[in-house]
Amino acid sequence: MSEKAVLTGSLRTPGRKGPARRLRAAGQVPGVIYGMGETLSVTVPVKEVLKVVESDAGFLSVITTRLDGDKKKERFVMIKQLDVHPITDQLVHVDLLELDLDKPVTATIDIRLTGVSRGVKEQGGKLNFPRRSLPVMAPPRSLPPFVTIDITNLGIDSWVTVADLGLAADVIPQVDPSLRILGVQMPRGAKKEGEAAK
Repeated sequence: MSEKAVLTGSLRTPGRKGPARRLRAAGQVPGVIYGMGETLSVTVPVKEVLKVVESDAGFLSVITTRLDGDKKKERFVMIKQLDVHPITDQLVHVDLLELDLDKPVTATIDIRLTGVSRGVKEQGGKLNFPRRSLPVMAPPRSLPPFVTIDITNLGIDSWVTVADLGLAADVIPQVDPSLRILGVQMPRGAKKEGEAAK
Protein backbone atom coordinates (compact mmCIF):
# COMPACT_ATOMS: atom_id res chain seq x y z
CA MET A 1 0.00 0.00 0.00
CA SER A 2 1.38 3.39 -0.97
CA GLU A 3 1.50 6.39 1.35
CA LYS A 4 -1.98 7.54 2.32
CA ALA A 5 -3.13 10.49 0.20
CA VAL A 6 -4.75 13.39 2.03
CA LEU A 7 -6.25 16.69 0.88
CA THR A 8 -6.90 19.40 3.43
CA GLY A 9 -8.73 22.65 2.71
CA SER A 10 -12.18 24.08 3.24
CA LEU A 11 -15.62 24.42 1.77
CA ARG A 12 -16.21 27.58 -0.23
CA THR A 13 -19.11 29.55 -1.59
CA PRO A 14 -19.16 29.54 -5.42
CA GLY A 15 -18.57 33.03 -6.71
CA ARG A 16 -17.04 35.15 -9.41
CA LYS A 17 -13.55 34.88 -10.86
CA GLY A 18 -11.96 37.51 -8.59
CA PRO A 19 -11.95 35.39 -5.40
CA ALA A 20 -10.78 32.36 -7.37
CA ARG A 21 -7.81 34.32 -8.70
CA ARG A 22 -6.88 35.37 -5.16
CA LEU A 23 -7.07 31.74 -4.04
CA ARG A 24 -4.66 30.66 -6.75
CA ALA A 25 -2.27 33.48 -5.87
CA ALA A 26 -2.26 32.10 -2.31
CA GLY A 27 -1.36 28.59 -3.47
CA GLN A 28 -4.92 27.28 -3.33
CA VAL A 29 -7.11 25.93 -6.12
CA PRO A 30 -10.91 25.86 -6.32
CA GLY A 31 -12.67 22.59 -7.03
CA VAL A 32 -15.79 20.51 -6.60
CA ILE A 33 -16.63 17.20 -4.96
CA TYR A 34 -19.50 15.25 -6.53
CA GLY A 35 -20.83 11.73 -6.93
CA MET A 36 -22.72 10.92 -3.72
CA GLY A 37 -25.89 12.90 -4.23
CA GLU A 38 -24.47 16.35 -3.50
CA THR A 39 -21.98 18.74 -5.04
CA LEU A 40 -19.62 20.69 -2.81
CA SER A 41 -17.44 23.63 -3.75
CA VAL A 42 -14.04 23.37 -2.09
CA THR A 43 -10.63 24.96 -1.86
CA VAL A 44 -7.53 22.78 -1.56
CA PRO A 45 -3.76 23.44 -1.63
CA VAL A 46 -2.15 23.12 -5.05
CA LYS A 47 0.91 21.40 -3.52
CA GLU A 48 -1.26 18.64 -2.06
CA VAL A 49 -3.03 18.04 -5.37
CA LEU A 50 0.26 17.84 -7.26
CA LYS A 51 1.72 15.48 -4.66
CA VAL A 52 -1.15 13.06 -5.32
CA VAL A 53 -0.88 13.36 -9.11
CA GLU A 54 2.88 12.74 -9.02
CA SER A 55 2.64 9.70 -6.73
CA ASP A 56 2.84 6.11 -8.02
CA ALA A 57 -0.94 5.73 -7.92
CA GLY A 58 -1.54 9.15 -9.50
CA PHE A 59 -5.14 9.63 -10.59
CA LEU A 60 -6.02 6.22 -9.11
CA SER A 61 -5.13 7.36 -5.58
CA VAL A 62 -7.89 7.04 -3.01
CA ILE A 63 -7.69 10.40 -1.24
CA THR A 64 -8.98 11.23 2.22
CA THR A 65 -10.34 14.80 2.47
CA ARG A 66 -10.35 16.80 5.70
CA LEU A 67 -12.14 20.04 5.00
CA ASP A 68 -12.97 22.89 7.33
CA GLY A 69 -16.73 23.47 7.39
CA ASP A 70 -17.60 19.99 6.10
CA LYS A 71 -20.32 18.13 8.00
CA LYS A 72 -18.37 14.91 7.40
CA LYS A 73 -15.09 14.47 9.26
CA GLU A 74 -13.59 12.93 6.13
CA ARG A 75 -14.56 11.84 2.64
CA PHE A 76 -12.91 9.48 0.18
CA VAL A 77 -12.38 10.82 -3.33
CA MET A 78 -10.41 10.35 -6.54
CA ILE A 79 -9.20 13.07 -8.90
CA LYS A 80 -11.35 12.94 -12.03
CA GLN A 81 -10.15 16.03 -13.88
CA LEU A 82 -7.60 18.82 -13.61
CA ASP A 83 -8.05 22.07 -15.53
CA VAL A 84 -4.79 23.80 -16.40
CA HIS A 85 -4.28 27.27 -17.86
CA PRO A 86 -3.27 26.85 -21.54
CA ILE A 87 -0.50 29.44 -21.38
CA THR A 88 0.86 29.42 -17.83
CA ASP A 89 0.23 25.70 -17.05
CA GLN A 90 -1.13 26.87 -13.71
CA LEU A 91 -3.66 24.54 -12.09
CA VAL A 92 -6.99 26.39 -12.13
CA HIS A 93 -9.60 23.81 -11.06
CA VAL A 94 -9.90 20.25 -9.76
CA ASP A 95 -12.85 17.83 -9.98
CA LEU A 96 -13.03 15.20 -7.23
CA LEU A 97 -15.30 12.15 -7.39
CA GLU A 98 -16.57 11.01 -3.98
CA LEU A 99 -16.34 7.24 -3.48
CA ASP A 100 -18.23 4.53 -1.67
CA LEU A 101 -15.32 2.26 -0.78
CA ASP A 102 -17.58 -0.80 -0.91
CA LYS A 103 -18.71 -0.15 -4.50
CA PRO A 104 -16.49 -0.90 -7.52
CA VAL A 105 -15.47 1.86 -9.90
CA THR A 106 -14.22 1.73 -13.47
CA ALA A 107 -10.74 3.00 -14.24
CA THR A 108 -7.94 2.63 -16.76
CA ILE A 109 -4.61 1.29 -15.50
CA ASP A 110 -1.28 1.61 -17.28
CA ILE A 111 0.70 -1.42 -18.44
CA ARG A 112 4.46 -1.25 -17.87
CA LEU A 113 7.22 -3.58 -19.01
CA THR A 114 10.34 -4.84 -17.29
CA GLY A 115 13.22 -6.84 -18.73
CA VAL A 116 14.38 -7.36 -22.32
CA SER A 117 12.66 -10.05 -24.36
CA ARG A 118 14.95 -12.89 -25.42
CA GLY A 119 13.00 -12.96 -28.68
CA VAL A 120 14.21 -9.43 -29.35
CA LYS A 121 17.67 -9.66 -27.81
CA GLU A 122 18.71 -13.10 -29.08
CA GLN A 123 16.41 -13.96 -31.97
CA GLY A 124 16.08 -10.70 -33.86
CA GLY A 125 12.39 -10.27 -33.18
CA LYS A 126 10.42 -7.05 -32.81
CA LEU A 127 8.25 -6.20 -29.82
CA ASN A 128 4.63 -5.50 -30.73
CA PHE A 129 2.95 -3.62 -27.87
CA PRO A 130 -0.49 -2.53 -29.15
CA ARG A 131 -2.28 -2.13 -25.81
CA ARG A 132 -0.57 0.03 -23.19
CA SER A 133 -3.48 0.43 -20.79
CA LEU A 134 -6.38 -1.67 -19.56
CA PRO A 135 -9.92 -0.74 -18.47
CA VAL A 136 -10.92 -2.51 -15.26
CA MET A 137 -13.59 -2.48 -12.57
CA ALA A 138 -12.60 -2.87 -8.92
CA PRO A 139 -13.24 -1.54 -5.42
CA PRO A 140 -11.36 1.76 -5.13
CA ARG A 141 -8.72 0.46 -2.74
CA SER A 142 -8.06 -2.62 -4.89
CA LEU A 143 -7.16 -0.64 -8.00
CA PRO A 144 -3.50 -1.23 -8.86
CA PRO A 145 -1.68 1.93 -9.97
CA PHE A 146 -0.29 -0.06 -12.90
CA VAL A 147 0.39 -3.61 -14.09
CA THR A 148 3.97 -4.73 -14.72
CA ILE A 149 4.81 -7.47 -17.23
CA ASP A 150 8.21 -9.16 -17.16
CA ILE A 151 9.00 -9.88 -20.80
CA THR A 152 12.45 -11.43 -20.24
CA ASN A 153 11.41 -14.94 -21.33
CA LEU A 154 9.15 -13.83 -24.17
CA GLY A 155 10.31 -15.51 -27.38
CA ILE A 156 9.40 -15.26 -31.05
CA ASP A 157 5.67 -15.70 -31.78
CA SER A 158 4.83 -15.49 -28.07
CA TRP A 159 2.00 -13.29 -26.81
CA VAL A 160 0.76 -12.01 -23.45
CA THR A 161 -3.03 -11.78 -23.13
CA VAL A 162 -5.24 -10.08 -20.57
CA ALA A 163 -5.78 -13.47 -18.92
CA ASP A 164 -2.01 -13.77 -18.37
CA LEU A 165 -1.77 -10.61 -16.27
CA GLY A 166 -2.57 -12.29 -12.96
CA LEU A 167 -4.86 -9.55 -11.68
CA ALA A 168 -6.41 -9.84 -8.23
CA ALA A 169 -9.78 -11.59 -8.12
CA ASP A 170 -11.67 -8.35 -7.42
CA VAL A 171 -10.01 -6.48 -10.31
CA ILE A 172 -12.18 -7.32 -13.32
CA PRO A 173 -10.93 -6.49 -16.84
CA GLN A 174 -13.54 -4.79 -19.00
CA VAL A 175 -12.25 -6.45 -22.18
CA ASP A 176 -12.06 -10.01 -23.53
CA PRO A 177 -9.54 -12.06 -21.47
CA SER A 178 -8.08 -13.43 -24.72
CA LEU A 179 -7.19 -9.92 -25.96
CA ARG A 180 -3.49 -9.67 -26.79
CA ILE A 181 -1.50 -7.11 -24.82
CA LEU A 182 1.89 -7.58 -26.46
CA GLY A 183 4.03 -10.10 -28.30
CA VAL A 184 7.26 -10.67 -30.16
CA GLN A 185 7.27 -11.22 -33.92
CA MET A 186 9.87 -11.47 -36.64
CA PRO A 187 10.18 -8.31 -38.72
CA ARG A 188 8.49 -8.61 -42.09
CA GLY A 189 10.76 -10.39 -44.55
CA ALA A 190 13.16 -11.65 -41.86
CA LYS A 191 13.86 -15.34 -41.36
CA LYS A 192 13.52 -17.18 -38.08
CA GLU A 193 16.63 -18.60 -36.42
CA GLY A 194 17.58 -21.90 -38.02
CA GLU A 195 15.54 -21.29 -41.12
CA ALA A 196 17.59 -22.15 -44.19
CA ALA A 197 18.36 -19.31 -46.54
CA LYS A 198 17.29 -19.88 -50.11
